[in-house]
Amino acid sequence: MNKVSPTSQGVKCIHLAVLLTMAGASFAQVAPMSASSVPGSATMAPPESLASRRLNAGFPRFVDFPLYLEMVRANNLGIAAQKAQIDIADAQIALAALFPDPTFTTGLAAYEMSRDKLPTFSTFGINFTIEGGKKRQMRTEAAQADKARAQAEFERQIMVVQLDAANAYIDYLKAREMQSYRQSVTITLQRLMQRARMIKRKSEAVSDIQLQTEVLRGQADLDAVNADVYIFSRAMLGFVQPGAEDVAHTLEASGSLNLPMLTDGETARPQLQRADVVVAERTLDSARKREDLSRENRSLDLNFTVGVNHGRQGDYLGTFLPQSNSLMATVAFPIPFSLRQDGDLRAASAATTQALKQYQDVSLRSLLDAEQTRAYYRAASSQMQKYRASAELTAKALKVYTELYLDNNSDLGDVVLLYKLANESQALDVDARANHARRMAALLNQVHELHKMKF
Repeated sequence: MNKVSPTSQGVKCIHLAVLLTMAGASFAQVAPMSASSVPGSATMAPPESLASRRLNAGFPRFVDFPLYLEMVRANNLGIAAQKAQIDIADAQIALAALFPDPTFTTGLAAYEMSRDKLPTFSTFGINFTIEGGKKRQMRTEAAQADKARAQAEFERQIMVVQLDAANAYIDYLKAREMQSYRQSVTITLQRLMQRARMIKRKSEAVSDIQLQTEVLRGQADLDAVNADVYIFSRAMLGFVQPGAEDVAHTLEASGSLNLPMLTDGETARPQLQRADVVVAERTLDSARKREDLSRENRSLDLNFTVGVNHGRQGDYLGTFLPQSNSLMATVAFPIPFSLRQDGDLRAASAATTQALKQYQDVSLRSLLDAEQTRAYYRAASSQMQKYRASAELTAKALKVYTELYLDNNSDLGDVVLLYKLANESQALDVDARANHARRMAALLNQVHELHKMKF
């Protein structure tokens, strides 16, 4: 009798596997698909410890959920790209704190082109600007607000990517449990078909055809779930962004979908401020700082020039002119004929109003979304319990009627009918447990505790 892989031990729906025993050990066995035939097969060795895997080079093959989230945060390129925005914003702070660069000027102030030349005068000077008001301070504060917004967007990106990665992890576990179930069912159906051929009841000819049909359908379903295991394994790998040397790597999730349900206190506890609300709040702060900067930009800048005019000695119409040096100082300021600063201020004020409305909208929707997430989780928990009970009921009935059929006390048609019911109930049970896991992930992600899911 084939052994069930270690990962299938956590699957509760093992009642149908009793058919393997009830069918009798004397019948021929069909070997289940090996792990090497399809990436992400249910057959796998016990995972290494978390500490030892971190010491290994490259990506591990088997990952538990905490390690998987750690790999996503460390390697995902979308998160890395968003983090670069913080470095860009930090550089803008240093740039905003700079004073205007002074300029040095030199040249000829006077060069006589006529026959009776005057001495040549040259000039040397330095020009600098003194900004009016608190422009430098406001500019720096605006850049700091932009950095705070970039940090909030980075945190939001982490939460979004982690939740998407968790859903891929759940999809893989769902596909793997269905793969393990389909493998055991395929063996059971073929044994039942062999038993039906040995009995050869003419009254059960139609039921025998139905059984053969279910065997073929079961094999087709197994092909589909084998493909799902491979696809979701690649999806998990995509979230950790492997390098060129790891692109052919196989990544497999550890655990099962048998998650403990959250208590009423855990689902009803106050939610932390959502990441999208924090981003909207930081965007509003940045818009307000930009508005303050635009208002401060209306202050006039003063441009100072200090220098020396140097005239060389020489003769002019028979008169000797000695060398001369004179101090030069000028101040310049713009005349605000245009309304450019007022236009910038009106645009900044409109941007602040827009950011305020967006913040209010996101804040309101976040409260509704949090309540919807809790309601979805409660519904998923209730649904999971009912589908679990349905799967157990059909599995028990199938076991009883299989025993009767093997003792020639039941019809094959009854067994086939119960098999269909058990098959449907099993699929609904796995779907319900996967949906429960997704709703739990969404709920825990709101309070930044996604890593506490116990697969």
